[in-house]
Amino acid sequence: MTFEDMKKEIGFTHYLYDEVISPEENPELFEYSRMNNLYELKTEEFFNGISKKANLTFDKNFAYLFGELDFNASMHGNKGSFSLPYHLRVALGEKGYVAQIEDCGKGFDVSETVKSGKHREDDFFVGGMGINMFSKNRKCNVSWQGNGNIANLMYKFDK
Repeated sequence: MTFEDMKKEIGFTHYLYDEVISPEENPELFEYSRMNNLYELKTEEFFNGISKKANLTFDKNFAYLFGELDFNASMHGNKGSFSLPYHLRVALGEKGYVAQIEDCGKGFDVSETVKSGKHREDDFFVGGMGINMFSKNRKCNVSWQGNGNIANLMYKFDK
């Protein structure tokens, strides 16, 4: 499902966030992780800031999965670069919200990675649990676009 499809699904009304960012240009949004040797988005602070402006509470699963997508974009897409940017979008609709992260990486073949069940060092989750987490989550839907360097995440409100 594309980002545009997800926006239609949630009854898109407006963007809550739509910016190209990088640790170099936006250091206030990032923190350095010694364990991973890269700069990661301060996901909780990021969503808290949007929440206050929009008077909206984001689902914790959504924020957690978004953090995983952000980590993948930083670590595998942008190879931990301090200067490479990525594009973040968060859109609100009448029935939910969606987020998109686009990194500067070459991407990966999502269907082959899922089908193979084998995780090589050039795959997006060496020993990680990304695909497993996304496939098991019932509240959020994830999809990839482009060459696998664009990740979309959708959350629909309970009826």
